Amino acid sequence: MLKSALLAATALTLTSPSLAHDWFSELHSPTGQKCCGANDCRPVESRYNAQSGQLELRLDRMWVPIDYDKVVREQFSPDGKYYACWRDPNYPYCFILPLEV
Repeated sequence: MLKSALLAATALTLTSPSLAHDWFSELHSPTGQKCCGANDCRPVESRYNAQSGQLELRLDRMWVPIDYDKVVREQFSPDGKYYACWRDPNYPYCFILPLEV
């Protein structure tokens, strides 16, 4: 019974939003800006824009080309998703990319 309770508590802890967000907490853009504040980093959709030849990420309702000067180089996305950090979608300050990009 104790083992079951411990496993359940561990599962709840690992799936909690605060822990899922923790891996962002020490990341910085190449310019030194801290990536994460309260809820400003999140998974985003990606697409290749054949017309511009650029990879774009969807921030809110806007498709924004990736500014490679803002790509975090110290950490790849651990789950294979694209992430962006922003408060205003016109001014994202960090992008975290999956390893396979």
